[in-house]
Amino acid sequence: MKDLEKLLNRSNEKYRTGEPTPCSDTQFDRKLQELKELEEKHPDAARADSPTQRIGAEPPSGQSRVKHDVPMLSLENVFSIENLKKWLDAADKVFAKNKIGKPNWTIECKVDGVAGSLIYEKGILISARTRGDGVYGYDVTENAKTIPGIPQTWNSPERIEIRGEFYMPNSVFTDWNESYANSRAATAGAIRLLDPKECAKRPLAFIAHSIAVPKTSLGCTAQSSFLERMEQAGMTTPMIRMNVGGVEHVFHTSSEVLDFFERIDEWFDPNDRDYAVDGFVVKLDDFSLRRYFGETSKFPKWAIAPKFTKYEAETTLLKVIFQIGKTGVCTPVGELEPVEIDGTTVSRVSLHNMDVIERLDIRIGDTLLIEKAGKIIPHVVKHIARGKKSKKITPPDHCPECNASLVT
Repeated sequence: MKDLEKLLNRSNEKYRTGEPTPCSDTQFDRKLQELKELEEKHPDAARADSPTQRIGAEPPSGQSRVKHDVPMLSLENVFSIENLKKWLDAADKVFAKNKIGKPNWTIECKVDGVAGSLIYEKGILISARTRGDGVYGYDVTENAKTIPGIPQTWNSPERIEIRGEFYMPNSVFTDWNESYANSRAATAGAIRLLDPKECAKRPLAFIAHSIAVPKTSLGCTAQSSFLERMEQAGMTTPMIRMNVGGVEHVFHTSSEVLDFFERIDEWFDPNDRDYAVDGFVVKLDDFSLRRYFGETSKFPKWAIAPKFTKYEAETTLLKVIFQIGKTGVCTPVGELEPVEIDGTTVSRVSLHNMDVIERLDIRIGDTLLIEKAGKIIPHVVKHIARGKKSKKITPPDHCPECNASLVT
């Protein structure tokens, strides 16, 4: 348990500062679940400050801390269809006990970004903040005002807190990337910049997934209608809809939810989403029925986050070539020993720039852990082992396209 706590705490610290972590997201989830199970078996050895008891945290950045109107909780994860079925069966028993029939469910993409919220009062955006530790977050209001897609005004006099994720779209991250290993780290660095003008230079976006106080949800009585209201206002949402006979609707039964995950490759195309997806979220749709479930100090009991498939593999870096991107930047690209990840063969990966190569300590001939971020874009998670005849990667002095001298 101590070893797991040490590894998870180190991973959390690296994650918050945007540095390469000692384990991948998938490995982190599994280690956290392992520690949770050990704590349940040995409660006397469980620590009050265990990684399993934390919602989230961020390092001081010079921005002021702000207390959330309502705590921003985390989500409980499940890692198999069987455990999701157990959770849904337990939910059905709650419905039967309280004689409330078979309520609807929503399924949403779990976006791999930086959790945050937008607060509107008297129709004006007055505050934006990150989740922080769940009770206090960091004030990023001026930065949020520079992000396209975030309305500056709202057609409602009541105080409304819209929650979601700040993120960097997949379509722009690769070309824009300066020195970050993934879009989540780039987003964390950008949203906490002290100068809004600098933040405005970063291609950030916001996706809305919930509201802090449902009774002030713009007249909406359910999660699905709330998300539709967000989309009508021009905001992006992570909602997934069933399409039966050309008619779109939410998931009406637990069986429909299970069917989605059992046939996820048929139902869900990650290329339709321009953001990194690290799982899904199943939520009880009707706001008024959530009171029958309640919440713990860490997560609501009316929602669950399925994380099933492993999208990573180890392989060898065979060669590095340099190519000119759309913005004129000379980018290193790694040619890999072909490896299958999520049903496709991966043989190339962007190494972004020399800063990333140096930080990850990558050399030709090394074994690397490769992950398909959001099932779409392959990237290097970490260096696994040094090759016997490894070679340092040396950047070129001249453009590989026109042979002109490169400028740093």
